[in-house]
Amino acid sequence: LSEGVLDAVATDHAPHSWTDKNVTYQEAAFGISNLETALGSLMGLVHNGQVSLMTMVQRLTMGPAKILGSAYLDLATLRPGTLADVTLFDSEAQWTVDTTKFVSKGKNTPIDGVALKGKVMATIVNGSLVYLDELMKDRVFEK
Repeated sequence: LSEGVLDAVATDHAPHSWTDKNVTYQEAAFGISNLETALGSLMGLVHNGQVSLMTMVQRLTMGPAKILGSAYLDLATLRPGTLADVTLFDSEAQWTVDTTKFVSKGKNTPIDGVALKGKVMATIVNGSLVYLDELMKDRVFEK
């Protein structure tokens, strides 16, 4: 990632139920639930010095947009007139993965119970607040 071999980091938002996963390995649906843990997992690379914060953010934003093509490059900017898609995160927030608190329908992850450092605090999609962490509930956000 830090050497530029990987252009992007993306997550697959295809949640699978317990029954989809509670079968033999060959029959199980592919993947894990990582929508809520992707940033915290990647921040581990930042905190241990393997990847810079700028590289991580670039691989999560401009990297995927470039792969999708020029029609999508505005998705990874904050230029006036573009969609206001923003993720606010606290790079120092320490938390423990608890699948019972996942917003996603998918709850299967091998890191349930693992402590992570770095947490999404709010998500804004097209200018609307769509996620607000419980630690931020007392804050006021205006459109």
